[in-house]
Amino acid sequence: MGKFKEENSLDARKAECDKIRKHWPDKIPVVAEKITGSKLSEIPKSKLICPQNYKVYQFLAYLRSKLSLDRKESLFIFFNNTLIQGDRLMGDLYQQHKEEDGFLYMVYSEHEYLG
Repeated sequence: MGKFKEENSLDARKAECDKIRKHWPDKIPVVAEKITGSKLSEIPKSKLICPQNYKVYQFLAYLRSKLSLDRKESLFIFFNNTLIQGDRLMGDLYQQHKEEDGFLYMVYSEHEYLG
């Protein structure tokens, strides 16, 4: 379980997601946390909103800017322990991987595997 889930009850997370979806109906609520043991820095705010029509590579570019990564540094994202890459739409991933509280949880690492 990630830090965001540990620090917020299910009801609080559902209420927060509802608030986000009400204010930004065309965006999806995402929680991005680094994998335990990763040497990457933490994103200042793990709770993000992302346009539904963003492609994964656009979201990766956004995360890279938040993490101040050099072009040579790798960044991999996982949803439900599945490596996600390419031009899939974030809205499609949201529909496929969102959790019961309404958030899309992802973890990131400099490695392409979990562990």
